[in-house]
Amino acid sequence: IKYLEVSVALPKLSFLNADHVNDILSNLDELKIDRSRFRLELSERLFLEGQEENAIAINDLSAAGFGIVVDDFNGSFSSLKALEKMRFSFLRFGPEVIRQCRDSISFKNLLKAFIDLARSKKITSIAGHIESEVELGSVREWGCDRAPGLYMQKLAPASTMGVILQVYPVKDWA
Repeated sequence: IKYLEVSVALPKLSFLNADHVNDILSNLDELKIDRSRFRLELSERLFLEGQEENAIAINDLSAAGFGIVVDDFNGSFSSLKALEKMRFSFLRFGPEVIRQCRDSISFKNLLKAFIDLARSKKITSIAGHIESEVELGSVREWGCDRAPGLYMQKLAPASTMGVILQVYPVKDWA
């Protein structure tokens, strides 16, 4: 059958077995089955634990020619589900997210999509811990609504907060 594709659901415990990837590859090679005809289904919940190990295995399987399916996307543990079900005012992206965006166009595009999603839900996006003019310019370009951090405001004693708030009212830069 020329166009047959097979989807195989991989349960969490078997997927995390270190030898599982090699077993799958060996069996298909022995049977002379084209890997590109296989879709390996992995539950979104799998990504919540052991992300480093799972990323290596998933990338190995993808590089070996398998299609990787994220099953149950937006399932009960998903951030997307939380955005849908709960009323948030702000969505803050931490400094590690900003750093990853500098290193990866793909990651930056995902962040921009989340910023757009937040805006569609009337949630203010915040890029936290901005420490340079370059970072500030980047998060503005990406569409973040706010960007607090040491670049925008140096640390001050708590006793000065009343004065600071009177002199510098909170405003969006847009």
